[in-house]
Amino acid sequence: MKRLHLDGKVLKGMDGNPILDSNESDGMVSLGAQISELLGISRGAKDPVKCYELALRFRNDKSIELDTSDLDLVREEINKADASNLLKAQLLLLLKEAKEDVVDEVAEAKQKRSTS
Repeated sequence: MKRLHLDGKVLKGMDGNPILDSNESDGMVSLGAQISELLGISRGAKDPVKCYELALRFRNDKSIELDTSDLDLVREEINKADASNLLKAQLLLLLKEAKEDVVDEVAEAKQKRSTS
């Protein structure tokens, strides 16, 4: 499982400044909310129920756990979405930030110490 932190991740313009949206509570466009919208409106997904469940998690959670199949599904839906490269690139780069869960990292560190 990989963990993806969404808190504070916002869509930025070509100038590097956050894109503002008066419809959002903090006035900024959340990347998590954008992934949620793309998953929610996508058509022809292999697993519409999974897309819906992931959309809810991306919309509501500050940090989410995803397995490899979840990440692959989200990447696939982003790539086929009718959206700007500005948006799609930032969403795909965000997915690259997914890190192995802390529990796995702690277990690895303990294992390394015990074998050395």
